[in-house]
Amino acid sequence: MTLYLLNQWKNQPGGAQNASAFLLALKSEHSSMREKELIIEVLDDWDVLTPTWFEVADYLSVIEGLHENENFKQRHLAALLASKVAFCLGDYNGALQLALAAEDKFQLTPRPPSILVGSQDEQYVNKIIEHALDTYKQAKRNEEEIDPRLEKLINRLFERNMKKRELRYVIGLALDTRRTDMILVAIKATDDQATLLTETVAKVLESQMDRAFRSIVLDLLLRLFSELEEPDFVSMCQCLIKLEKPDDVADILQRLVSNKGDNGVLLAYQIAFDLYENASQQFISKIEQSLIDNAPTEIPSTSGVMIQPMEITTEGKTESQILSDDIAIANEEEEGRKNDRQSKDTSSSESLEERDSTMASNSRKQKSNNSEITKCSEDAVCGVSETFSSSGIAIDASKMMATEASFAERSKIKDKVVCERLRSILRGEQTIKHHMQFLIKNNHTDMLILKQIKESVRTASAHNATVIANGLMHLGTTTDDFLRDNLEWISKATNWNKFNAVASLGLIHKGHEANALKLLDPYLPKGEADQFGFKEGGSLYAYGLIHANHGNAEVISYLRDQLMKATTSAARHGACLGLGLAAMGTHDEQVFIQLRDCLYQDDAVTGEAAGLAMGLVMVGGIQIEAYQEMVQYVCDTQHDKIQRGLRTGIALLAYGQQEEAEKLIAPLLEHKSNAVLRSTAVCMLAMAYAGSGKADVVRRLLAKVAADPNQDVKRFAVIAIGFVLSNDAEQCLSYTGMLAEHFNPHVRYGAAMALGISCAGSGYKEAIALLDPLLSAKENFVRQGAVIALSFILIQQTDSICPKVNEFRKTLTKMITEKGEDSITKLGAILAQGIIDAGGRNVTISLHNRNGHPDMPSVVGTFVFLQYWYWHSLAHFSSLAFKPTCVIGLNLNLEMPKTEFRCNAKPSTFAYPPPLEEKKKEENEKVETAVLSVTHKKKSSVLDRSSIAAVKEEAKTREEKDKEEEMEVDSTPAAVTAIADSVTAVPLSAVANLEHKLPESKSKEPEPTSYTLQNPARIVRLQLKTLQMTENNRYKPLKALSQGGIIMLRDRKAGQEKEEIVALAAAGGTRVEGKDSSEEAKPHTPFEINITSY
Repeated sequence: MTLYLLNQWKNQPGGAQNASAFLLALKSEHSSMREKELIIEVLDDWDVLTPTWFEVADYLSVIEGLHENENFKQRHLAALLASKVAFCLGDYNGALQLALAAEDKFQLTPRPPSILVGSQDEQYVNKIIEHALDTYKQAKRNEEEIDPRLEKLINRLFERNMKKRELRYVIGLALDTRRTDMILVAIKATDDQATLLTETVAKVLESQMDRAFRSIVLDLLLRLFSELEEPDFVSMCQCLIKLEKPDDVADILQRLVSNKGDNGVLLAYQIAFDLYENASQQFISKIEQSLIDNAPTEIPSTSGVMIQPMEITTEGKTESQILSDDIAIANEEEEGRKNDRQSKDTSSSESLEERDSTMASNSRKQKSNNSEITKCSEDAVCGVSETFSSSGIAIDASKMMATEASFAERSKIKDKVVCERLRSILRGEQTIKHHMQFLIKNNHTDMLILKQIKESVRTASAHNATVIANGLMHLGTTTDDFLRDNLEWISKATNWNKFNAVASLGLIHKGHEANALKLLDPYLPKGEADQFGFKEGGSLYAYGLIHANHGNAEVISYLRDQLMKATTSAARHGACLGLGLAAMGTHDEQVFIQLRDCLYQDDAVTGEAAGLAMGLVMVGGIQIEAYQEMVQYVCDTQHDKIQRGLRTGIALLAYGQQEEAEKLIAPLLEHKSNAVLRSTAVCMLAMAYAGSGKADVVRRLLAKVAADPNQDVKRFAVIAIGFVLSNDAEQCLSYTGMLAEHFNPHVRYGAAMALGISCAGSGYKEAIALLDPLLSAKENFVRQGAVIALSFILIQQTDSICPKVNEFRKTLTKMITEKGEDSITKLGAILAQGIIDAGGRNVTISLHNRNGHPDMPSVVGTFVFLQYWYWHSLAHFSSLAFKPTCVIGLNLNLEMPKTEFRCNAKPSTFAYPPPLEEKKKEENEKVETAVLSVTHKKKSSVLDRSSIAAVKEEAKTREEKDKEEEMEVDSTPAAVTAIADSVTAVPLSAVANLEHKLPESKSKEPEPTSYTLQNPARIVRLQLKTLQMTENNRYKPLKALSQGGIIMLRDRKAGQEKEEIVALAAAGGTRVEGKDSSEEAKPHTPFEINITSY
């Protein structure tokens, strides 16, 4: 009877309504268990539950009681019904717990949509699974005890997807839930393990997981790679870089060169090029050492001295005492992390395939050079060799040369030629050489722009900006024509402008390392020191810029020697910056100690550069001693400049450390009395999580923007959002969109810079629309930030891709040339012009490398560049963020063969911007005599007839001339005759305009849809996906052309035909515009400015 009533009620017109009678029966003790089971079964249907759930909710406790009754056969179904009611009430946690209690009654596959209520069951199932995954992830992340029922549900999810062969989904879910066992199961289940492993590596490196779990996963993937017959060595090396295992990378290179023939050598070269792009100097130097046999050999070093904690002799330093307890705790935790990391490295190295006995112990400790720093005489000695011999801290040149010569002999790689080439690639010599060749050959700097800027300069700040902009425009091109042609104008620079002018040579000749000392010789410190040392300091800074992130032992030793001998603040300032750039990321402790000694001199100018340089040397490696000393000195010093330099340096220590830096950030972030320490903590967050995209870090930064009273902290917090979200422009736009309209100008400036950083080189239209109103802001520094941010976004954009770029260029010209424009805004506009046309229009800004991972030099360069707010000399650091946009093909001999690439796009789509045209001086026109209208009417008929006759005569003459030359005749003469015959009265001016417009009426040929490019080729970011090799090409690329950069080419006709090689261009470049090409180029005059006389 109950079943009949239930069916009648369920199927009544309009659906089930008013379930109170059946709900009372559930509650009644007189109802039988069978009746209650039938009621539960009917109510479980969404067609019944959807219109009655609010009634059923009143009896939720009754239904839960039925579930707890073990004698009730449908107890699991009762739990499922209770879960659905809780879902309707919005209690998702309760719904999940009841769904887990339902066990197998909760189906992972939703029921088909019904006619009455649609896909209600799908929404319910998806929500429960989503909440279950979130709960499981949180428990795994916090290492909490997990409910066995929840574990069972997650396992059912994995089993369902494994049955469907959705292996990539399984791996993604396993990474989210930290289930390495399921990663192993999924990869073992596939037929193409190599491809799936490569994809998994890419997914792991791009994901936002913490460093500890990422290391565990990468260790597992490495073990799986080693089991394959033909592993993906490129992906393996990417794993090993993140795991900081240079010895294993060296073994891979040695295996490829020894066992794989020419193809193995090519692959080894390609891996070496990728290593130089992705790994730090310290990591690469360890690879070099691992490639050397274990014969005992003394290797000179500049490191090896432990950093001694700073001794504070001044009493009453309350702020440093506040931090002491937190630092001590962090010190203990850092030691624990080091021990954990060492144990992980040991276990993972054992998991790799067995190595030969000759490769077992290939990492050797370098001997420390414990010689004391001796005080040199004031007379500086010219020449590199004399400098080395006179310095107590320098490396013995003879030992260094012996080491260079014996590398090939002691290397594990027996082929000496291959060994030397591989070493040259790892050291970056080949990359720098070919990039410099590309920039010299393709220099398209518009000299007329610089000429216009120079003519509009009326202040010292604009003069300074113009010199820096010239350096950026000619970055790496070795073309210093602007400086040579304007010696008198350049020599007007005084004081720090003189410093920046000489330092700009380091931008122009960036990478021209072979002749760096020769180029800078007129300015480098000599026996007679300058009174103020601006020229000498600028030259040492330029020397560091030329060798940025690529300083060898000679360069570092020379700069250390010059720093010790420097007698002026400006010279020490330049030497510190140059030394920090050359030794960037080396973690050289002797260099750090020398810079620390400069800091302790408590000179504001020297201390600012020393604090920054300390961070550059130790970038990405938080050492508690270094951190402690720098933080304490921020508290102790009274110089704002030193505090700002140390703020930047401390932030660089945290680069890429993510969670490991949290214990050091926390005590600074909430510091009440010192705003510099709070802003330091914000900058540390920016560097620690650069490119990670972590939303919780962004929320913390937004809280600082809202709550902190200090303007610097607010500004840095907003800028930090741009660094954290540098890999996600859309997300950055959503966070900073409202901040760009904030009432606080410092917040608006920060929002502009954040957008510029995250959208760099993208031409992102929404970001441009948001920044455009800031160009007319009332605050001058907001306008300055807007133009610089827009230059970041619009670099290498063309009119066909981003129509706003031409309008922006006109805006820059207007800002620069207008006399009434504010000097701060004008400085920003000139710098923006240098950025948007940087590197001869052949470079872009990118904080990530070609694999999508954060690029250390780019992130560091951009961050330090932003400190131009306080010190214009730091604008030169932007050179670290620029990357050549090119495809360079190399053969087995590391030469550029003549070959072609096809671009499947119209030539105008990615073309260079058209050069400016110089306005011709217009001759003074004679003033026409006034003519009465009556006189004009009388003469008009005569003029009309004569003008028409002249047109006809000219058309006839042109037609005869075309026939004589046997050229193809177009319809222009006929058109002119027809028009002339049909017109009864044509003014003379109209006839002239007619003749001027006739050539435009000729039919234009349609633009081709593809074209070829010669090696090396300029390829902008969006152009990469349109690139392919031409048909029947002799060469085959070792990796996809869409990845860009330097690509090794396999010669299909090796030994059959002689290769044609691209000729190398001489340094110095060529003039692009402004000279008659028929004139023979004259040799350059020596660039020797006697700046001291000004």
